[in-house]
Amino acid sequence: MLSFTFLTALAQGFVQALQGDSCGSLLLQHTAVRGEAQSNSGDFSIVIIPDTQNMVVDNGNRGWRLSEWIAQADWVVQQKNPLNIQAVVHVGDLVNVATVHYEWENFNKGWQKIEQTGVAWSLVPGNHDLNTMACWDCADRWDIYNQKMTAAWQRNKHLEESYPPGRYENSMVIFEASGIEFMILSIELGPGATPSSEGTLDWASSKLRQHPERRAIINNHFGVWGTERREVVSIAEWSKQHRNIFLIHQGHDCAREWNKIIYNNWGEPIMEVLTDYQCSGDAFLRYYSFHLDAREIQAYTYSPVLLQFERDSNSEFAFPFEPETPSGAPKPQNIYERVDGVGGWGGWCVCPDGKRYNVGDRNDACENGPSSLACIGGVPGECLEVHDASREGMQVTCVASNASATTSATRSTTTSATSLTSTLPTTTLGPESTTSSVRDTCYGHLEAVAAEEGDEIGSKVETLSLQECQNACTNVNECQSFAFCPHFDGCWMKTKVLTGSEPTRNFYDCKTYYKKRCESTIPPSTESTTRSSISQTTLEATSSTTTTSSFTKVFWEFDGGEGRACRGSSSSDASDAYYVLFTGVPLDECKAKCVAEPLCKGLEHNPNGRCEVWTRTEGIEASAPVAGYTCFVYGGPPVTTSPAILTDFSPVDGGEGRACRGASENDNSAEYYNLFTSVPSMEDCMHKCANQPKCKGIEHHGNGRCEVWTRPEGIQASFPVSGYTCLAYRLAIK
Repeated sequence: MLSFTFLTALAQGFVQALQGDSCGSLLLQHTAVRGEAQSNSGDFSIVIIPDTQNMVVDNGNRGWRLSEWIAQADWVVQQKNPLNIQAVVHVGDLVNVATVHYEWENFNKGWQKIEQTGVAWSLVPGNHDLNTMACWDCADRWDIYNQKMTAAWQRNKHLEESYPPGRYENSMVIFEASGIEFMILSIELGPGATPSSEGTLDWASSKLRQHPERRAIINNHFGVWGTERREVVSIAEWSKQHRNIFLIHQGHDCAREWNKIIYNNWGEPIMEVLTDYQCSGDAFLRYYSFHLDAREIQAYTYSPVLLQFERDSNSEFAFPFEPETPSGAPKPQNIYERVDGVGGWGGWCVCPDGKRYNVGDRNDACENGPSSLACIGGVPGECLEVHDASREGMQVTCVASNASATTSATRSTTTSATSLTSTLPTTTLGPESTTSSVRDTCYGHLEAVAAEEGDEIGSKVETLSLQECQNACTNVNECQSFAFCPHFDGCWMKTKVLTGSEPTRNFYDCKTYYKKRCESTIPPSTESTTRSSISQTTLEATSSTTTTSSFTKVFWEFDGGEGRACRGSSSSDASDAYYVLFTGVPLDECKAKCVAEPLCKGLEHNPNGRCEVWTRTEGIEASAPVAGYTCFVYGGPPVTTSPAILTDFSPVDGGEGRACRGASENDNSAEYYNLFTSVPSMEDCMHKCANQPKCKGIEHHGNGRCEVWTRPEGIQASFPVSGYTCLAYRLAIK
């Protein structure tokens, strides 16, 4: 082993050589770090260029200088031969503002240097390359990008195909290195969000199927962009069905960098990576060295400006690489599906691989105990006599396993069946872990992750269901809160007691949920709904009123109902964790499912049979215009309005000729309001506000534009804009 002193002296010499502009010096430093005398002749590299949006602005600040982008491009030129660079991939956000011409000129000053090397290259547009970021799903969203980049794409000798034809927001680039055939599929943001992108993933899938011999890299600016919409699929989830994909790369996020291994449907690894150094500056980039003898890829992060590597585990790491796409049938998977003949009482089934599934009973009212669970090939736990909408109709068929896995699964049942996943094998549940405890525990949430989360209990709970996370925390005495992260497919239980006023930090889509005292106004008799009482429930379609025992609730149309899709805290807040999904369900049956669910806050329905039963703790607080959908809130009747409502509003800064703003006249985020169009009168806009529990005021224009403001701090300023009127709602709940 080389001594630390020797390596230090060696590195100092390499830095001096770099400063002397020696083209081969980086290769020496690179191989010295690995303890190698030289790179094997068959080894090669692929370079990833992160977001260049700030550098092309060139305003003189660190991270915003054109010279930093040019340094990256010059580095690629200089290292083409020493590192045997075979391809360069740009992850998007080429420029900062697509309508600013000089930014494109600055981008091309660097990119043309890379083009001239003759290596294969690919790039994909990011959100800053949109015609306007105010409309990321507009039909013409990539027109400027295509105008600026078509000439470059037409020069690209490695371009095999683009989609749609004649445009370049999606592309297939092919190349060969050391006898291995590769393809780079660059896929636009939020595929499926616009009519022109509805076929994007089908096109990409067809290319992957046509070329199974080619090892594939997926390049997408941000893999979960737009996935709050039903029609948009996570790039990572889509990738799992294609065996030739080994790497997914993305940018966009100022988290700077992360890497994680996901597994395809054959149980084989795909490395998913994010790199975006724009917010910290210093012109870092990423490159991957393919070491074929070792069958591995080594990742490096280097700054041609600072002339230094980053060394942490997110910056320098290795992962396996098979030069040929494996063959054979997919790895058998546990089948978790909705079937007929399964009810909503039930419990947990542990499959031989240790995974747990929340399954229903066989419509026998748990008469046969654990054997009542729809658990095929696994170990059933306790059958709980309480309805849980998330398991209604759900059955799991486990994959047969080896003896060790079966032993593991059997051992797992020594804890309560309501212990959520096999990652918590040592967690034991106290006497409060009963059916009533699940019902009687309520949760609040912070807007992000608590800055101080406390100690962690057990390991990650693998689930995309918020309800399952709440159940897991409820059934563990020590759990006082948990962090729920749909992006990372799970939640983490914590010991920290929270009140809701704690400071937070932003981390992807994660939020902290905490136990709190229940303040339900529903009589206990209606909370402990049984099958018999559900069957006696009547739905009166004419009034949309639901009666249970002596307590009456109604379904009322939120924000007018028709043409509205339900949302959480804002019109863009649409997590799958907020609801339980049913398909093939008519409206009356959808309402019945809501009534049968003790946590139901409302529903969203489409005549095609899609039914969302919303269980979000805070309920439905917003909506978004989506044709064909109707959003209902389940609870007390809506706020009634009358001509007297006019006296409940007061003008902001005179009202007329003023547009509403947040903390200052320049503070105007679309997150502050729910937007409605074709609202002809001011009074109609007022009514929408009065029917919105968190409404703080309205902004209205004679063209029918109506903004219902829900900003927690209310409307605190305005801006002079002809034709608009800004009014504060004096009855807003503080």
